[in-house]
Amino acid sequence: MIKSDLSIADGMPIIWIAKMLSLPVVERVAGADLYEKLNESNAPTHLKVFFFGGAEGIAEQACQRQNENGQGLKASGFFGPGFGSIEEMSAERIIQKINDSEADFIVVALGAKKGHAWIEANRDKLKAPIISHLGAVINFVAGNIKRAPHFLQTIGMEWMWRIYQEPSLWIRYGYDGLSLCKMLVSKVIPYALWTMCNKKLLKNINEIQVESMAVGSDVQIVIKGACVNHSFEPLKLMLAEISDQYKNYQLNLQHVPVIDSAFVGLCMLLSVHAINNGGKLIIKNINETNRKIIDWNCAQFLLVN
Repeated sequence: MIKSDLSIADGMPIIWIAKMLSLPVVERVAGADLYEKLNESNAPTHLKVFFFGGAEGIAEQACQRQNENGQGLKASGFFGPGFGSIEEMSAERIIQKINDSEADFIVVALGAKKGHAWIEANRDKLKAPIISHLGAVINFVAGNIKRAPHFLQTIGMEWMWRIYQEPSLWIRYGYDGLSLCKMLVSKVIPYALWTMCNKKLLKNINEIQVESMAVGSDVQIVIKGACVNHSFEPLKLMLAEISDQYKNYQLNLQHVPVIDSAFVGLCMLLSVHAINNGGKLIIKNINETNRKIIDWNCAQFLLVN
């Protein structure tokens, strides 16, 4: 997810949690809505879409219906890999078939967990610039299931409609519901309560001070001040200037009393940037409060060096 160029808020619980934490995520954007917008485009050239996955025959049906009814998208191919392993679905002949289609947009439907694992395993082999796991979209395009009425979408009950049409989904949604409840209890609610009790601390308006020192292919950055909201603009400007010069980044937070979700998000992006360049992000001298904030934001991987 964090390696994606675009991550949309596909799910009303994301919006509700964002409101609880006063985060600027104000509207749900479903993958199906994004697909429909692209399909309705009046651009002079079509984006070519490849359907990968779905139940037997669904990808082919979606391909046919897309070319019958589509406007902004044109289907250039399909492949139904069945229920094999990631390795079996990543065979050279399969990747070659997808690349030969010259698709601009690969729509993957393998089940969320397997689908994202397949994308991660093959992203460097695929030539298409856009790859997205939009599982239900293939079914919507094929016409074998329909989207929930708009009012169910707006109140966060689209999942009930999906179970009504595909009863087997109750297992996945049940697991997702339990995971969400666990996250609410262990992460979201504690963080929301903490932010309520520390509003003054988080409303810091003073910009931080940053100093950097290069050591070979590494750069050490010392930060002084609270890294909240817009206070860390100097750090963003520095990173924009040096982002192509170093592999490893060390952030020294010894003089940072508090951070917030925005700073955690910046660290996530920096971590992925470093990984993509063969390096890593190292966070040093972090206090216990900031460790908790990173944990509440489900970003513990940032502290694993």
